[in-house]
Amino acid sequence: MRFLDPLFGKKPKADFTPKRFGPPFRLIDSNRLQILEGSFKNSVFDIEEEITECQARLFLKSGNDLIGRVLCDRGPQTGEVTLWDVMVNQDVRMNGFAAVMTKLILREIFSLQRNVRLTVRMLKLFRPTDRSIKIQNIGIGVIAYRLGLQCDFDLARLLNPINVATIEILLPEGIFPPSYKISLRIYPYVIIGFIIDLETQKPIASYEKYEKMFRRPGIIDEWVKNNAIIIANGNYILKNNKINDFINCIANDEHEAEFFRSKIQR
Repeated sequence: MRFLDPLFGKKPKADFTPKRFGPPFRLIDSNRLQILEGSFKNSVFDIEEEITECQARLFLKSGNDLIGRVLCDRGPQTGEVTLWDVMVNQDVRMNGFAAVMTKLILREIFSLQRNVRLTVRMLKLFRPTDRSIKIQNIGIGVIAYRLGLQCDFDLARLLNPINVATIEILLPEGIFPPSYKISLRIYPYVIIGFIIDLETQKPIASYEKYEKMFRRPGIIDEWVKNNAIIIANGNYILKNNKINDFINCIANDEHEAEFFRSKIQR
């Protein structure tokens, strides 16, 4: 893990507003960090990285215990960066480690590449006749949402009532919240969506709330308008209108914000 050396000679732009993305932390050195707030305040964790020409992998550990990992594909020549796996040990979930690891790996990739075009890959296609459909990609979907990435599907078009065949509620299972299975008359034919509480930016866990929303007229338009639905089987991309939101999550100051902004491929 390298410490960033942004372009300090340049005067930063004034539109940087830091946004909380996981608990604050500090790098003790290139291989260790300390959490500064929350349940793990003052705890120190080890960082292990494996960076190659086409991959970036980061592991967070406490001694010999794996806390979590984040995996990316990368193409330094094209700028393509695809975040495709974020895993946190079940015993320590809901403490912001996914955000910490994502922030670390993205900052590292930005320091290595001349430009970056970011995608979060979650795509998994289903058929309407599939009997067993379970929601996946909850954690990485929330990470994409908080970073300001947007679904690669045109949700306003897909979720137009003329394209929606049926909607059913999928029961919560274990740590997974309820979700909606939305069958469509057009490609991709089935999408699985879960709903975000706009205040907490966490998935709504109440099945009863899903039932109430399901009965509310115009609820689909409301989801799309408020960006409240996360599609668990759709890729997410960083679009121009959300670049500042993304930078506000991963930069620590105005100079870093300008450094990251200069790397994003539009």
